[in-house]
Amino acid sequence: MTSFLAVNAQRYIDPVETNQVNRLAELLLLSNAEEPLIVLQFNNFDLLGQFDAEHAQTYPFLATLFEASLEPVLQEDDVKYLSNGFDHAHVVTVGEIPASASDLLRGEFTTSENAVVVQFTEESYDVAELDDFLETMYAFMEDSMNNVDNIVLRMPSSDSANAESLINAETSKDVGVDDPEVDDPEDSDALSSLWTEGLLSCLIVSGLLLAILVTALSWLGSLDISYGALEKTTNPLKKNN
Repeated sequence: MTSFLAVNAQRYIDPVETNQVNRLAELLLLSNAEEPLIVLQFNNFDLLGQFDAEHAQTYPFLATLFEASLEPVLQEDDVKYLSNGFDHAHVVTVGEIPASASDLLRGEFTTSENAVVVQFTEESYDVAELDDFLETMYAFMEDSMNNVDNIVLRMPSSDSANAESLINAETSKDVGVDDPEVDDPEDSDALSSLWTEGLLSCLIVSGLLLAILVTALSWLGSLDISYGALEKTTNPLKKNN
């Protein structure tokens, strides 16, 4: 098995870089609830071989994961380490991707988790469905756990031959996703200086006054005064002295 790490916590980085840790089981022993370790393990599925880089926008979660600084840092050839050493972790086993991921994942994770190992046991998965499931699961973890920034992607060692073309991508364009456009800061400053709060307030007040004036004029124009209302009234019963 080959483990690719995308971790931020130094508690995981330093032991691996100094070769103090050689197996995933040893790395799991370093995890705690403040910086839990999340392991996505594919026992039989060739994930990297099935990932289509030309259509990476179809797999947003996996594409983002592959863009991280993943490196093949842990190599375990002995099959006995496939599920060995998970006593320190909360293990979730996934066979076929469920129709409703929420039903499976609701209440599955807590803030007390030191580590979570999600084992995918099938030999074949639809990568798009798998990506949707992983994105939903990550959202549940984010809502329930203290930290979700330390991820290990573990898969059969035969997949590592395809890793170089997918992993270590510096930008999303390397996997077929366009980077978002960044606004020019000079243009933003010019707009900010032009549309000040005072100018916007004056425009709003002027608009309100104009609306009131138009309404008043329309009311005046709709008034109908009959000619009879302007005639002087006389009393025919009144006699002249």
